[in-house]
Amino acid sequence: MKYFMILASVFMLVACGNEDNSSTKSDNVLTEDGASVRFQNIDVKVDSYEFVLTGEASGIVNEFFYVIDQGEERLLDEKSIPLDASTGDWGAFEINETIPESAVVSEDPPIITLYGKDNNNEMVNPNYIPVDLGD
Repeated sequence: MKYFMILASVFMLVACGNEDNSSTKSDNVLTEDGASVRFQNIDVKVDSYEFVLTGEASGIVNEFFYVIDQGEERLLDEKSIPLDASTGDWGAFEINETIPESAVVSEDPPIITLYGKDNNNEMVNPNYIPVDLGD
């Protein structure tokens, strides 16, 4: 019985040591053509129909983009925010927008989508941020 417990413990330790750690590096994922954008320290403040989204972004591209959707409806078309890609450091950004009054009556919250684009103009690394309009 004692040998069985020791053997089981050894198998558990070996199994734990062979885990794939790639999931811990997901914020450094690059697409096939090298496009990448990351976000951190995101904060949203809402006052009536206006909101301010602040945060930091880093990427190897010169800009990132955002849209605002609510359910299937696009509330705000795509806009871009410039990035200082030459440094590769985190840069602060701020987005000030107004949500249409009609958005308040919907059951779905408005969703801000922050993302980068690859060389094919396709969305990469999307981040979805709900806006709580309250009651």
